[in-house]
Amino acid sequence: MRLALGYAGMFFGAGFVSGQEIRQFFVVYGTAGLFGLVLSALLFFAVGVLFFEAGVHELKYNITFLNNTEVHLERGALIYAVMPDCEEPLFQDPDWAGQPCWYALFQGKGVTNVRISGHGMVDLSRLDWHARLFVWFDASRNIAIDGLSCNNCPEWTVHISQCEDVTVSDVMLIGYRQNSDGICVEDSRNVLVRDCFARSGDDLFEVKSRYGSCTIPIENIIFENCTAWPDKARGIGIICETKRDMKDITFKDCSVGFASAAWMEDLGALVVYAENDAHIESVTFENIEIHQASKYPINVTLGNESRARIDGLIFRRIDIGNADRIRICNRSTAGGSVGGIAFEACSRRGRIASDEKALQLSVQNVDGKVISVTAGEP
Repeated sequence: MRLALGYAGMFFGAGFVSGQEIRQFFVVYGTAGLFGLVLSALLFFAVGVLFFEAGVHELKYNITFLNNTEVHLERGALIYAVMPDCEEPLFQDPDWAGQPCWYALFQGKGVTNVRISGHGMVDLSRLDWHARLFVWFDASRNIAIDGLSCNNCPEWTVHISQCEDVTVSDVMLIGYRQNSDGICVEDSRNVLVRDCFARSGDDLFEVKSRYGSCTIPIENIIFENCTAWPDKARGIGIICETKRDMKDITFKDCSVGFASAAWMEDLGALVVYAENDAHIESVTFENIEIHQASKYPINVTLGNESRARIDGLIFRRIDIGNADRIRICNRSTAGGSVGGIAFEACSRRGRIASDEKALQLSVQNVDGKVISVTAGEP
């Protein structure tokens, strides 16, 4: 309620909300004035902007978007998210980790034409582990997130689920806590993530599918000109949850700085790791530099119980640097299959690899005939 009143006062103006301006500028004109009042109210609700000016702000409650609204952070604005009190309802209590979890700091469900913009910083360091996500849009359309920086999110940082027509650009995410995944696109279509940087305590730029009942095709997803620094988990790719079919997914003109994690076999800088039953096809990794990878520079793996089918993977102009071998592995005992993987003009330490030996492939339980390595492009 306090946040709603604050929003009303900031956007509508205290005079309008209190009724003073309504009396002075509308009621005195009779019927014509009442018509003007209705028109003004419609305009207020049609396009709303919540503006954070330069300076320090504390935000205890979450901001839930309506249609045709925007939150803008002026350059120099710093928002500290602080622990909510008992007045705000919980999203989960407890969540899977036994922690209380409130709604995302910026959240929209079933909304259209929403924008988060500006060049301010949001710091979530004061929140307990799993207390909130930073941004979560679900079942929404025409969403734009541009220019923000986020520090130390205690849960998933930017989560796009069951959405269409989304752009995430010029976003910087820095953190270290477990489960602070970077930018996750889940069960969505027509999504562009570009010019972003992420370094956190979990996977960074990822595509998933957890909503088995969702009817939105998972397709036309592009990650472009993004930089990943995966200290603790995976850098870029299709990661873990893969319940529904997905296709036409592209990761291009990106770089992976230091993929330092080596604590399990399913890690890597560029990853396609399928745990569930999806048919994954037409996925391209292109023009990507891997500076360092402690585990695998590229890891394509089916989980033990996966029934997924992987077809049409292309790795084109990937500079692997001095990293270890590439892993192609089918661990499935449930009928999952890996096929149709092409490595085109990929290099190690600047030298184009023309065969599997030069590329240093490690292939397990996958027919070698479905893998091709060429020095050039078709």
